[in-house]
Amino acid sequence: MLDVDYFVENNKPIIRMWCVDDSGESTVIFDNSFEPYFYVVPYGDVPVSQLMNMSAEVSGELIKPVRIDVVDRKNFGVPMKCYRIFTQLPRDVPYLRELALKFGDVREADILFGVRYIIDRRLTPMDGIEAEGETVSVEYAGKGVLCHNPKAFTREDEPPIKVLAFDCEMFNPHGMPDAKKDPIIIISIKTNREEKVLTASDDSDKTLIKEFIKYVKDYDPDVIVGYNQDGFDWPYINERAKKHKIKLNVCRDGTSPMFSKGGLQRKVKLIGRLDVDLFQVAQRDVDGVKIKSLDNVADFLGVMKKGERVNIPGADIHEYWEDETRRETLIQYAKDDVESTFGLAEEMLPLQYEFTRMVHEPADNVSKMGRGRQVESYLAYIAFEYGELIPSRGGETETYLGGFVFPPVKGIHKNVASLDFSANDNLQHIARHRMQGLQRGMLSPGA
Repeated sequence: MLDVDYFVENNKPIIRMWCVDDSGESTVIFDNSFEPYFYVVPYGDVPVSQLMNMSAEVSGELIKPVRIDVVDRKNFGVPMKCYRIFTQLPRDVPYLRELALKFGDVREADILFGVRYIIDRRLTPMDGIEAEGETVSVEYAGKGVLCHNPKAFTREDEPPIKVLAFDCEMFNPHGMPDAKKDPIIIISIKTNREEKVLTASDDSDKTLIKEFIKYVKDYDPDVIVGYNQDGFDWPYINERAKKHKIKLNVCRDGTSPMFSKGGLQRKVKLIGRLDVDLFQVAQRDVDGVKIKSLDNVADFLGVMKKGERVNIPGADIHEYWEDETRRETLIQYAKDDVESTFGLAEEMLPLQYEFTRMVHEPADNVSKMGRGRQVESYLAYIAFEYGELIPSRGGETETYLGGFVFPPVKGIHKNVASLDFSANDNLQHIARHRMQGLQRGMLSPGA
């Protein structure tokens, strides 16, 4: 199983599990039986009728709870009863959550619907899934199955995952390229199957973008990787596609990428495919490299040494493009970039897949999470087993600004030691240890 999302049909959410079968064929498992919900821990004796009467009008539509049941849960280990409020659609949850705040402590209203399904059905992304049910026709995958009770199982091997790496070069006569006026001149591609370089013609990138979209559709990758493609390449291609009135329909269902921003980082979602930005992974996971440029990280990890590749100053790319005698050098530079990117994917993705199995969220989400967020997701999955209510972010737990620091004593000191309890390093060490144990046959896959 690669990813889980949903769509709405006849005013009902349909869960969609994007999978790859043993032959490498894309498969989609549908489930139309799962309902969105959240919890309310009531303040005192709050009758169900009060909560059932909650309503909000949104765009002329009345949003109300579908039903409410009373369930036994634990709050930090203390048994208690709370209300579970079911809604018609996942989009209704935020509106009803705000209304429910006056009746009690709202819990688990911030869990994405696809992740909620993974937690409740005890599934594991990047691991095995079994589905038995009615075969359904689906245009955007090799086959489709309607199943209400998919089962997770531990695979002892990896299915044939198709990976596509890409990298763009832009015309930049004024320094930093501007997507509104500067065309893309090269898109280099490398897959499990081949390497290909697409080039622009007649100072226009319209045909180039169309060729790139066609290549993605034809190859139909499960995972697309780049180096800072979320922050630069995808937004740039998107802007150029808009200029030429081209639909950037590179997602598996024929839709265009979805762009969002979390903190300081841009994030891109490709429906049905995993978009993994290796730059974001390197920022979090690769120690020992101060400036995490593509060539620096590739050199550090032994993928491609700096002395073995073509190096061109970024500001000179347009000159190499305009000069016919140097254009081949630029093309080789683009090839080296994408070979480095694909090589980094081979080095980095296995560990990201292992994090994914531990954390129980899709690999593209996990690859862009900070380590603390990964730990939260892991704990959310485990909490369900114990019937423990997940605390809301910024909820009941106390927060403290900064840490306790002794004022330093001026002067020169000998025998200085530093000790840093880093959750980042610990979780990464555990994941690597487990992955190495699996590879050497020292651990069972379920360990």
